Amino acid sequence: MEEDEQEVQRLQEELEAVEAERALVRRRRAQVEGKRRRLQWLQSQWWVSNNAAERTLVQLADNRRAVLEDVARAEARLQALVQLNAANDCFYIWHAGPFATINGCRLGRLPAYMTVEWVDINAGLGQVVLLLDTLVRRAGFRFRSHQLMPLGSFSKIIKLPPGGARGGEEANLVPSSPRASGGNALNLYYDDANLVFFPRRNLNAALVAFLQCVEEFGTYVEQQDPTLRLPHRIQDGGKVGGLPISLVQGEEAAWTRALKYLLTDLKWLLAWSAKHVVT
Repeated sequence: MEEDEQEVQRLQEELEAVEAERALVRRRRAQVEGKRRRLQWLQSQWWVSNNAAERTLVQLADNRRAVLEDVARAEARLQALVQLNAANDCFYIWHAGPFATINGCRLGRLPAYMTVEWVDINAGLGQVVLLLDTLVRRAGFRFRSHQLMPLGSFSKIIKLPPGGARGGEEANLVPSSPRASGGNALNLYYDDANLVFFPRRNLNAALVAFLQCVEEFGTYVEQQDPTLRLPHRIQDGGKVGGLPISLVQGEEAAWTRALKYLLTDLKWLLAWSAKHVVT
């Protein structure tokens, strides 16, 4: 009997030990399950963050690609704008039959072919003076003995005193009004209504002076760019391409060709300025 009681006691103790061990296992299992759930939650949060990061990365890549495309377009536009030259649009040199034209104004007279009014010619000569004046100013060039006065259809060439004018002296050489004439002013236009004697002679003197200005600036440009040569050489005596720039009665055809040669040279100077002069 006593042995049975001892055996029951032993079994009871083993049962209690097993129950304690099972409780410990349940606690550890609960801890492991808690950790598993924690890890599972952390993993889900990581996937959420990772997906958000990937979406952000894709958006950033799209934004970067869009920015690079904008930059490429802007650079292409910039290059196009750099190559543009406002003077090319402001001074359109072309031809209309035998006449050279600048902004649609014809230069020359061919009575047997077509009557070109002096209003048209004077306007064209004014555009020519403005073009050369624009080119020399852009290049920072100054003439030695002349000053251009672009005054539209009543433009003038001012003869400077020996050594050139300085400072405020230039203002004293400028006529008080477009039609006014002074001893130093040569009218680069023909006007029968002007009180100047021999208006055609005055026009021819202005044309020769203007041609000298083109030659002087052309020489400067050729020194800056030895590869450039004006297509129609300017010679002494007021000739361009072997033809006189002065208008002589009965030689209007030669004068018209000389003006075409002059505008061709100016077109070359304009092209040089567009390529080399940075403003």
